[in-house]
Parts: sequence; structure tokens; C-alpha cells
Amino acid sequence: MAIILDAERVSGTTYMNYLERSLFTDILATLPGEQFVGIQAADKQDFKSVIDVGDLPAQKGLFHQKKTEKWLQQAQGTAFISFKRMLKTAHSMKQVLIIASEEQINDERAVRLATNICLVSEGLHQLFNEKYPDLRSKAVLLDGVVDFTAPEYRTADDIRETIASGREYFVLADFNLTQDSLTTLLKGFSAFKRMLHSSWKCMVILRSEETIRRADVEQLLSNYKYREDVIITDEELLNEKLRDAYALVSIDDTERLPVPIIEALRVNTPAIVPETKSVRALFGASVAYMEDKTSEAVGEMLMKIYKDENFRQTLIKKLKGIEPPLHSNTAIDTLARLLK
Repeated sequence: MAIILDAERVSGTTYMNYLERSLFTDILATLPGEQFVGIQAADKQDFKSVIDVGDLPAQKGLFHQKKTEKWLQQAQGTAFISFKRMLKTAHSMKQVLIIASEEQINDERAVRLATNICLVSEGLHQLFNEKYPDLRSKAVLLDGVVDFTAPEYRTADDIRETIASGREYFVLADFNLTQDSLTTLLKGFSAFKRMLHSSWKCMVILRSEETIRRADVEQLLSNYKYREDVIITDEELLNEKLRDAYALVSIDDTERLPVPIIEALRVNTPAIVPETKSVRALFGASVAYMEDKTSEAVGEMLMKIYKDENFRQTLIKKLKGIEPPLHSNTAIDTLARLLK
């Protein structure tokens, strides 16, 4: 009998890929007595112990439903865990849907097919309960998908010296970066530069091209006044880039799990963020909240954290004092309980 991991996308670099990889590798590491099979799991790092079963049959029509049931019987599946789909089948097994975005909440078919639903942030949990009051009993908050533990660094070199020309810099590392949100950041940074008249830098870490292509970023920057002070980079040495930043800036005001803010917390870098239910639940007053998600609000907070070192150091002290609700075993404990 086996637990089926819908591992089709774990090797990518999007927000969903990040969470799938984090959760599924934790499951494999902490439930060694279970047998796992994976959908398209072959040749994926950390999935060597998973029996690859290819992909599911198409999920349309009665004929394909019967093929799915045969596929599940052959896989000896007793549970199915996925971030993206639930199966319409008469095969007896538990189906656990992991919801990590507001878009998933709107997929009512998947929501109602699920045996149990796990939501990765407090904000998503609240939105789900509002939309599906009749399904509250099968929805739980899944803590621990991303660990708060301090990371290991690959280099002790100061990123300010190696990448930022010896200058202080702000960093943005949002997954769902769009042209609009990048424009908001750049306008806010422009306001900061006009007030300060300095050579400070702004580093933009492109984590995937899911919502914006690098070519589009370069096009947007082609006529930007402070183009020489904007560093476009990738996830290589991510922890070090966050560690050495003066502050993280996030423009993401969705109720997703705020992964970049968690990553900044792990390296004690203060963060300037829009206020959401998810961020407030995790970080309280240990981050700096923008008044709203406008370029004026971004510029004001950049200047505030620059001018008021006591304010910045207070944020860092609060970050260090956080006793987060997330730890490495919480998510696994929750899933193990649901799968019994």
C-alpha cells in the first residue's frame, strides 16, 4: 500500500514548485516507514526512494475515470497528496489537497473532491472558511511547509563587495513578480534616490519567469533613470544575497505563504511589506508595513528604514525574538494524522 505524491512539478522554480519540493522532501525524510510512489518522480533530486509511476491518465469522461481507477489499483494507492488536482474515482483512498494560493480556493471541483484540505497560510485558511463554511471541518492550517531554521551559507564573502560595487542595497525576491509590481518598486526606489542623492543599489532576484520574463524586465529598465543602480540577478547564493541586504522589500499583497519574508527572517534581515493576514499572523510587529501598495508608500518606507537606524535595529531584534509557529515536523505531523 502506498502514498502517491503528485510530484510532477517539484523540479521547477516557481512558488508552487518551491513549496511542493519543500513539503514532499520533508515527507520522504520523516516518514521512512511508508511506501511512496510519485507521478513523474523519476530523476528528481531527493526522490530516489520514490517509485516513479509516470503520469495519470487524462481526467475526462467515464472511460478515463475507469483507466484512473485501474492506474490507482496498480499503484496500490491508499492516499493521494497534490497541490494541483484531486481525482474523481471510486477507488477507496484519502485525497489531500494542499492549497497554497487564492486561485486554488476558487477551484471548487478539486475542493469538494478532497477528503482533507491543508492550507499553507492563515490568510488562505480564513478565505477558505469564508467561501466554504460547509467544509470547515475538513480544512486545517498546515504549519511547517517552509522551515524557519537559519540556513547554511555557501560563502562568507560580502555580497555588497562582490555584486553591489561596495554599496548598501535593498533586495526584492518575490516569486510572483509582475511588470506592475516591479514598476511600483522602481518608482518607490526613484523617490528614495531623489531624496537621498546616493549610490545605494536595488537588487531584483528573478526566481522564475512564470509571471515576468527577464527580457521584459530589461525592457522596463531600458529607460529607467537609475538603471546602473538596479542589479538583476537569479537565485544563486540566495541566502547570502538576503543576508547582506540592508532590507528586503516585498510587493506581494496576496495571501500566499510569504516565503521571501520567511527567508529574510532566517538571516535576520528586516523586511518592508504590504500587510496581509498571513504576514500579520506570522510576523506581527517584527516587519515594517507599508501604508498601501503604492510607489509613494514604498519610497517612504525605504527612507524611513534608512534614516532611522534605531527602527531598523528594533525590527532585527524582534525578528531574532520570534518564536515561530512553524517548525520542521508540524506539517508532517498534520499530514500523518490525516493519513491514518
